[in-house]
Amino acid sequence: MATIKIFTLLVIFSLANKAVIEALQIEERSPLSPTDIPPESSTEEKKFYLNCEERIKEECGKPIFSKIVYNGNKRITPDCCRNLVLAGPRCYDGLIGLITSLPDFKARASIILTKSKQVWNRCILDAEYGV
Repeated sequence: MATIKIFTLLVIFSLANKAVIEALQIEERSPLSPTDIPPESSTEEKKFYLNCEERIKEECGKPIFSKIVYNGNKRITPDCCRNLVLAGPRCYDGLIGLITSLPDFKARASIILTKSKQVWNRCILDAEYGV
């Protein structure tokens, strides 16, 4: 009889634990889209963001975005690092500023900024030395 009670408690605990873990997970969203650019941005600002996003190609933007925003485990390839470095710090910083201004990410802005610096520094090394 005690075995059944212990087993039942273990099942209940296991289900409750799974529900808590799922509730705490942050849903990963896609990288920036044109709708993320604030409507009050000037035409020049909109062009700047879109140009920067274009320069950091989509196949590179996704792992970079995931690594910075969600601490993703996808590796940023050396080609993507070179792509990011070639886009330049102005583009990169501008896009990071845009990301941290979005409601989904404002609360984690300091973490995102720290992670973005780590990614940038790593990509500089990777682009220059193929580390």
